[in-house]
This record gives sequence, C-alpha cells and structure tokens, in this order.
Amino acid sequence: MKAIAGDLARFIAAGLFNTAVGLSVIFLCMAIGIGDVMANVIGFSIGIAVSFIVNSRWTFASRGRGRFAILRFAAVTAVAWCANLLALLAVRDLTAFGAYAGQIAGTAVYAAIGFVGMRHFAFAGAPRHV
Repeated sequence: MKAIAGDLARFIAAGLFNTAVGLSVIFLCMAIGIGDVMANVIGFSIGIAVSFIVNSRWTFASRGRGRFAILRFAAVTAVAWCANLLALLAVRDLTAFGAYAGQIAGTAVYAAIGFVGMRHFAFAGAPRHV
C-alpha cells in the first residue's frame, strides 16, 4: 500500500507539472483562435512527451527498463486521450459549462486512466520506490 501511495503522490506531482504545461498550451492555442479539438491535440502532444520523460524516470523509476515501455506508454496514452476527448465533447456539447470546463474534465479523466494504466501496464516491471 505504501508503494501505491508513493507512486500516486509522485504521479500527482508530475501530473500537476504536465497538466500545467498541457493546459497552458491548450488555452494559449484557443486564445489565438485555434479550435478546441485541435488545441487539445496540440496541448496533449506536448504534454505527452513531458509525461513520458517524467513518469518513466521519476514517478515509476523505469530508467529505460523494458524494451517496450514506450509502446505500452503510447497504448495507455491513446486510451486515456480518447477518453479525455470524449469527456471534452460531452461537457462542451451536453452541458452549459463550455469548452474550457470540458478541457478540465477531460484532463481529470485522462489522469485517472493514465495512472492506472502506467502503473499496471506501461511501467509494471519497474522497481518501486519505498
């Protein structure tokens, strides 16, 4: 249980950094007139690169172990991003909260799926911090 709590704490810290980068790019893109879906694609593309580096090296201490970690990470990220996009569209189109709230909701969905997927699939073979 202690290992899960430690991984979760590091994932949250990494996620705060990654989210700040991704949402800043998304909101900047939207502010300069890029549509919300394309802004999401651009922001998450940049955020995904940051996420892999931080989560593989620090959060889950992968240190390059596992030849296919980047492919597993990509699979988890793809599933999480699709769920994120569905949440964005649902909040934007089915509520009165709009696209900015949809981006935040999508980010929360992405983070939840990302933690479980990274810990139990992408970086499952990595040694755990104590």
